[in-house]
Amino acid sequence: MNFDPRAFGFGFDFNPAPPPCDARAERRQLGRLALAVAAVPVVSTLAQLVLLLVLSLALPRGTVLPEWFSLVAGSCCMYLVAMPVAYLLLRPCRVEAVRPARLGAVGLLAAMSLSMALTLAGNLLGMLVNFILSMLGLSAGNPVADTTAANPMWAIVLFMVILAPVLEELFFRKLLIDRLRRYGDVPAILTSGLVFGLIHGNFSQFFYAALLGMLFGLVYCRTGRLRYSVFLHMFINFFGSVYVLLMQERLGGVEELTVITQEYLAEHASGVMMLFGLYGLYGIAFLTCIPAGIWLIRSFRPQKGVVSLDASDRRQAILCNPAVWLMAAVLLLNFALFLF
Repeated sequence: MNFDPRAFGFGFDFNPAPPPCDARAERRQLGRLALAVAAVPVVSTLAQLVLLLVLSLALPRGTVLPEWFSLVAGSCCMYLVAMPVAYLLLRPCRVEAVRPARLGAVGLLAAMSLSMALTLAGNLLGMLVNFILSMLGLSAGNPVADTTAANPMWAIVLFMVILAPVLEELFFRKLLIDRLRRYGDVPAILTSGLVFGLIHGNFSQFFYAALLGMLFGLVYCRTGRLRYSVFLHMFINFFGSVYVLLMQERLGGVEELTVITQEYLAEHASGVMMLFGLYGLYGIAFLTCIPAGIWLIRSFRPQKGVVSLDASDRRQAILCNPAVWLMAAVLLLNFALFLF
């Protein structure tokens, strides 16, 4: 005899059917997500223009601002103005939180290995694209190299190694993925990573930022804990900025040498050791990235979405959504402004 709780007036079902999809509600959800992403570069740029206008009126003519001012002002406008505005747009969106789990030492080492390999691969792709752009007469600068060369160490550590990983992971992983998971973990991870790459606005950073964003998203969906992706983000930013800058200082003018002499090696031993240490880390990452990636993927059980959009609903929610097109236009304009 089968037990039916409804026969006793309990009023619930042990196998409830999935809720029906409200295409209009999902279109509003995706529209708010798109507007929030578009607001980050737009509001940040407007805030910087207002700040420059105020300073031009307040400071005496001919005042020279310190080199670190651009990094500090840009970071403050991004993190203290633009992201809070984007958060206000995201607040009404429905959230599908990730169930917390541990990554473990093996998982963390695998993620570190894979993150370095993806950084290297993304950097090579960026250099290739920049080379092609330079052949076409377009700008192909590297903003990371320019920023690290023009700023003091304290500003690099504070804004690039500490604040950027914490606040960017909070926004692009926690806030975005929690609101995209209703469509499934895989779409949420891919979308978050792609947006993270596009928001940088240049090809030097786009490829490795997008790849790392997807890896960080996978780690977040795998664990539900932001501390893992924050640590990985700090790890990559530290080696890409602080470590490389210190290594270059200790190597001296190695780019001007045609022959590496014994005298040079003895005088710059610490820089040479740092260089070989960096090559060693990338070598280990290259050798272990494939098994590390297989381990991470096999240990990850992606969740399906709580809503399912058919082809017509997807077309209405995405392709026929003005907010999505506005976001795409803003992100592409961000790239165009850097190139021209």
